[in-house]
Amino acid sequence: MNRFDLLERAPDLTPDCWIRKTSGGTDLFGRLWWDRPSFTIRTEFYKPEKGRYLHPEQHRPITHREGARLQSFPDDFVFSGTKIEIAKQIGNAFPLYWRLVLQM
Repeated sequence: MNRFDLLERAPDLTPDCWIRKTSGGTDLFGRLWWDRPSFTIRTEFYKPEKGRYLHPEQHRPITHREGARLQSFPDDFVFSGTKIEIAKQIGNAFPLYWRLVLQM
């Protein structure tokens, strides 16, 4: 679902600024899907208002570790820095898949 669905299904929860804005991004506060590729992991993926970064089932954004998995980091990879710095490392990473594709 997207912000237009929110307006239709729960107008009382829809911010006035979204009601007035009739075009633009629609994946704000969107859920990822289990059966589809994820969207690009950006540096602020931990903020649901930045894109489709909500967990597919649970009512929360994806964690830093889940974002790292989507970027093809192994689970034992150790990040350093603050949560914001770690999110930047994850969001700015070049996923292994694309590195392999470009080597072909």
